[in-house]
Amino acid sequence: FTKSGYVTIEASLASNETYNGTSNAISFYVDQAYWDTEFEAEPVVYDGELHRIELKGALEPDVYTEYIEDDEESEGNIPFIHMATDAGTYSAAVYVEANERYAGEITYSDWLIEPRDLSDAAITGIAERYTYTGIAICPIPEEVKINDDLYLNPNDYAISYADNTEKGTATITLTGKGNFKGSVSKTFEIKTKGSVDPIKPE
Repeated sequence: FTKSGYVTIEASLASNETYNGTSNAISFYVDQAYWDTEFEAEPVVYDGELHRIELKGALEPDVYTEYIEDDEESEGNIPFIHMATDAGTYSAAVYVEANERYAGEITYSDWLIEPRDLSDAAITGIAERYTYTGIAICPIPEEVKINDDLYLNPNDYAISYADNTEKGTATITLTGKGNFKGSVSKTFEIKTKGSVDPIKPE
């Protein structure tokens, strides 16, 4: 059977010298099947690019599908979103229309964009040495990047310092926020004036 609906099967038996011919019919209903579809919901890591969750399955070419983007129909107060850039947990839903063979249905899936780890970020603009002043020395990075395609803004991380008042080795640490997680640190020296030649920031 190629489509849903009522089907009638009739069987006939021809007559012969012993038996009279006869025929019987039986009717039954062939219900619509369900599409064999699912979301490809592998988690991705934030890279500043737009990502989307895709519906996979054996859909016929002319079957209408529509991604649902309606906050009011979402579950658990998570809006239905199938395209996103920022790190976070999202919920997607897509409607697949019915036809003669298949029932209409909505497929749901949660999907994830994970924050990018900061451990391999490069920090520039921090000098190797600073002159001792008796007060905390708090240099600010000029640039923080993961690679040439992914730069961080100042609101992507929190800055903290350690041992940055007295002479010796101080540390600046950046801790990721929002689209970033983890931390990366860089050290610098605090020296008495005139004890070393100044070195420009990297």
